[in-house]
Amino acid sequence: MTAARLAAALLCLLGAPAPALAHGDLVDRIHRLDAGIAAAPGEARLYLKRAALHRDHEDWPAALADIAIVRRLAPTLAEADFREAAIRHDQGKFARARALLDSYLAAIPASADGRVLRARVLNALGEPALAVADLDAVVAAAPRPSPDRYLERARILRAMGPDRRGELLAGLDEGVRRLGPVVALIDLAIEVTAAEGRAEAALRWLDRLPAKLVASPEWLARRGDIYAAAGRGPAAKRAYREALAALEALPPRRRNRAHRRALETRLRGTLADR
Repeated sequence: MTAARLAAALLCLLGAPAPALAHGDLVDRIHRLDAGIAAAPGEARLYLKRAALHRDHEDWPAALADIAIVRRLAPTLAEADFREAAIRHDQGKFARARALLDSYLAAIPASADGRVLRARVLNALGEPALAVADLDAVVAAAPRPSPDRYLERARILRAMGPDRRGELLAGLDEGVRRLGPVVALIDLAIEVTAAEGRAEAALRWLDRLPAKLVASPEWLARRGDIYAAAGRGPAAKRAYREALAALEALPPRRRNRAHRRALETRLRGTLADR
């Protein structure tokens, strides 16, 4: 292989974005990296990429063997700590993963991926408050955080008990204000407030959904469930009737989907009992 062709091959392997690498069979991608490594056995980042693929394949020995090579070739490459920490997390070796992530974040404190992974490790180690602190930092630093970060933080806070409910709901509120009416965030807030018996608060959250959703059969039925759980039978009945009417107004193709047939059966049964 000429020097020019080798350089082009390395550029392709090292510079390809993650979505491009996500296409094709996992084993084929490993074989492609095998070829790249054979052409450039001293290139540490190729081993890092292959370690990540071996991790996806759940071949821990092969992944860790590649990390060991990276450490020999590039002892100061901080990303090796992150990659190994991800493997140790998957193996359930959380103490080792935490030590590696502490080292990685000392070198690269702005790494959102590092903080998210450490939050998961800390939570697994029984230190949810520290996990929340890492996710707080990720959310605060991101111009537009992923809704998943808000959800992950909220679920940890929920597991911490009622003393953290205010913080949980404030975080979901922040997410909706920053990102718009993300259904998953609102859904969790409704679930939390309804479970506490706070029907009005749950309904206020429901009303933050896009208007089209608020008027959909599924969310009208959810409104009825909130009323029913609060002992407000007449209001629940009205909401269930509205949900059934919204279902009946749908075109047959949409109405006959399995989840809507199940909802219709439930609504008719519930209304028959009232």
